[in-house]
Amino acid sequence: MKQYYLPAIFLSVVFFGCDNLNLGKDSGQKPVIDRIYADRTTILVSDTTTLYVEARDLNEESLDYIWTALDGGTFVTANGLDLIRWKPPLTPGFYTIRCRVNNESKESATKELDIQVSNVTNPIVQILSPANDDFIPASNGTVTVHARVANVTSGLVDSMKCFVDNNSIGKVTNNGDFSFNWNVIGLNGSKTIKVQAWTRALIPNTTTTDSTLISVSIEGTVSKHRP
Repeated sequence: MKQYYLPAIFLSVVFFGCDNLNLGKDSGQKPVIDRIYADRTTILVSDTTTLYVEARDLNEESLDYIWTALDGGTFVTANGLDLIRWKPPLTPGFYTIRCRVNNESKESATKELDIQVSNVTNPIVQILSPANDDFIPASNGTVTVHARVANVTSGLVDSMKCFVDNNSIGKVTNNGDFSFNWNVIGLNGSKTIKVQAWTRALIPNTTTTDSTLISVSIEGTVSKHRP
């Protein structure tokens, strides 16, 4: 009788062993997201950007992709693919986009990416001193023109130039001290001061520029007559 039971026991062990091994596959494993990225992570409120995800399944199961704009905005291409195009809201700030990757075993993995949205197209330049319509004695010798960009941080200012009557009196390059020394000795009358700034990094590999003007009057030195 034993010779009839041994093959059955052997087949049962082989059957259950193969079932547990699942031929080397584990259907309960999650997908692996290698990275999520965008063609541009800094955009203007009127622009769009395309996001991509690189994912794989260890058991070579097919994958589905679900994109979610956690803080708002609109997807302008179909969801469900490994890439999607997103249009931001009209409010500047940082926005998080999440991608969830699902496999056939109903396991999933998620990853997120932040996109910076800006409404700044041109720098707003302010001349802090001198003030518009100031009277400046030529006897002062040197006048310092102080300026700043009001709508971005100083680190985003690539360079700034100062002009008096369209003649350049100096340039500064991203050193945090936007001031220019102007020699007024021998000058007289109305003068126009223009400060122009260039900003970078709002949109990578581009610059934007704008300027502001003020007018001042130089009071010439009056020589004394000897009696």
